[in-house]
Amino acid sequence: MRVSILTVLSLSILNSGNCDATSHPLTLTFTSVEQRIASRPDSAYSTNPVGQHWARSFMEPLVLRGIIPPLDGNSIQPDQFITQAQFSSILQNAFSVNSVQPDIDPNQNVSRLEALVTLVQLLNLQSRQITPESLNRYFIDAHNIPESNLSQVAAATENRLIVNYPNIRVLNPNKSATLAEVSAFVYQALVSLGEAPTLIKTGNNPRNNPPQRTPSQPNSRSSAPTIQAIEVAENTDYNLGGGDRIAVFVANFPEHNGEYAILTNGLINMPLLGQFKVAGMTILQLERTLEARFSQTMKNPEVTVTLVAARPLNIAIAGEVTRPGAYALQLQVNPTEFPTITQAIQLAGGITQSANLREVKVQRKMGSGQEKIIAVNLWDLFQSGDLRQDLTLRDDDKIIIPTLTRVDLTEASQLANNNLYPTESLPAKIAIVGEVFQPGSYTLQTGSGGAVLTVTRAIQEAGGITSTANLRQVKVRRPLNNGQEQIIDVDLFALLQGGDLRQDVILKTGDTIIIPTLTNIDLAEAPQLVNNNLYSAESKPMKVAIVGEVVRPGPYNLTADSTTGGFLTVTQAIQQAGGITSSANLRQIQVKRLNRNGTEEIIDVNLFALIQQGDLRQDVILKTGDTIMIPTADQLTPNEVNDLARSTLSPSTIKVNFVGEVLRPGILDVPPNTPLSQAILAAGGFNNRAYEGAVELIRLSPDGTLEKREFSVDFAEGIGEANNPTLRNNDIIVVRPTGLNKLSDDLGNILNATSPFGIIFQLIERLF
Repeated sequence: MRVSILTVLSLSILNSGNCDATSHPLTLTFTSVEQRIASRPDSAYSTNPVGQHWARSFMEPLVLRGIIPPLDGNSIQPDQFITQAQFSSILQNAFSVNSVQPDIDPNQNVSRLEALVTLVQLLNLQSRQITPESLNRYFIDAHNIPESNLSQVAAATENRLIVNYPNIRVLNPNKSATLAEVSAFVYQALVSLGEAPTLIKTGNNPRNNPPQRTPSQPNSRSSAPTIQAIEVAENTDYNLGGGDRIAVFVANFPEHNGEYAILTNGLINMPLLGQFKVAGMTILQLERTLEARFSQTMKNPEVTVTLVAARPLNIAIAGEVTRPGAYALQLQVNPTEFPTITQAIQLAGGITQSANLREVKVQRKMGSGQEKIIAVNLWDLFQSGDLRQDLTLRDDDKIIIPTLTRVDLTEASQLANNNLYPTESLPAKIAIVGEVFQPGSYTLQTGSGGAVLTVTRAIQEAGGITSTANLRQVKVRRPLNNGQEQIIDVDLFALLQGGDLRQDVILKTGDTIIIPTLTNIDLAEAPQLVNNNLYSAESKPMKVAIVGEVVRPGPYNLTADSTTGGFLTVTQAIQQAGGITSSANLRQIQVKRLNRNGTEEIIDVNLFALIQQGDLRQDVILKTGDTIMIPTADQLTPNEVNDLARSTLSPSTIKVNFVGEVLRPGILDVPPNTPLSQAILAAGGFNNRAYEGAVELIRLSPDGTLEKREFSVDFAEGIGEANNPTLRNNDIIVVRPTGLNKLSDDLGNILNATSPFGIIFQLIERLF
């Protein structure tokens, strides 16, 4: 028989009982339990409408919610068979299902198989661990399940929908379902949706169940609750061993009922049967063994075995956990409540950052001596709350947590925010090399107060990055438990610019952080590189050299101005060296840098772009060992000269030497860009012997030649290169007297061969 679920659900059945509705696709609408209760009047049933029935724990909540209506007047009859129409009504009340045209008699009884398959398809349940081929391990009459419905029954078993009574091993798939049985199925379906609480056991009894007789009492089987049947999938594959305590119930022969301890040698001693070995058997195998032994003195014995108290479980856990090894798990709270895989991982100190939670494996020894591999996806447990993945463990289980072959940074941060990640403060030994101020190995605490150890924290511990750190290509080199090595690529620039916290990788002991050197500095990014909490802004002396067109070239030990954030830049170094000369080529400055790997790097700097356009990227941040080279300009336009003189790169004053007929001859300090006429006034002006029509300006050109120009001074003349040029550092102004002999005397008295001006004048004398 092939069951077609959706033929049994029909609004026409629910409302009128006829079957003439036009066929249409199934539409499912789920409403919450609270909504359904609110839409119904107060229940007219008593607080105990079911009585002391075995299914009371399942039925009573459904009655109070209005899901189970009276089937005959106002009475609830748990053992009454229910029809297709009545089953449809229960589903409508429980799940608000709007349905289709039926193709069967609404007055026909629903079988247990039909009810289960309907719920499995309605809830779209799947089986991940229990296969259709293994159902004979759970039910002794699994051969009665039609082949076409094996997968649905496997799903119902794994999702704990099945409740069997009185024998939890007998499914009776083709038997007509009673209201009690359907109620149990529906209640368990609501549990799977999260709309009903899981029945909690006290010993072997559901909470709020009537008191149960012990297995040694007569007729105890008829009133025993079936909460154990919900755990068929868990307990069937349990292998008995020394230290277990079991309860044996023999139907109609209470004198053989009782609890028995399995000895350390795996033997059990029972009256009439004597002593025999049970270690390694499953509960189902022991039931059949006992039935075979009792059959020698009884006719068709029916035996039920339950686990009263389990022995401590010995398990092993390997792979990506903090403390892999063997563990003995004591069952202290509930002697039949077995620990789960997540509890074992927590006992082993939690997972590492390299744990592959999607491909966890559990190796389990079966009673036949074979080994079974169970695949567990713990990622689904944490992402979607799939509790089926929290596998219940058995004795001798081996848990293997493999290593991720590639770290997904998005998932890595989520991995650290679950209860499997270690929270205790543990020392982690890591190394950090490359572009940090203090490379080396460090032992840092992890986990204390939730402060996990990340890449950025390790960098800060190492003194911060240097200005040449390549933050886009940081790597974390991680040794794995399998002896291999894993490389994790980290882009810290994405963290600093876009707030991508995934890049701040959580570290584990043994990690090495590698921060490479920039091979080509992007001047647009350089300021951003140092204006973050990864860069050390402490005021530290740095040794740099500056050569070329500055007033005082040479090596310097410089400390950055604290007002600039503790960063030493090219312009600051030039100012410390007295400023540029008037011949400096600011367009082609170069910073020569020796990197940690022994290679030399040349950084091109255009300070004219800084002066004229405000391009702050050109003010490169220096590091110790840098050399600044300022070449000589071939030719500067007057406008460029003026721009240079007005910039902070030029000296605050320039030196001009006045020779001849002025009131205060000699070397005079004047502001940059001072015009010739104003400089003469600063020297006291002409004396009464001066020849104002032929003032000479003598200038040493960048190529080493002398430039000599003659001007007729007009103090009313504005600034202009033709008649009133601006002066440069070390210019010489010669004001001739009306007689040339006096000038020659003055030159001999003023100049000496040791001054810069003297050297120039020696050249002048040769010209004359």
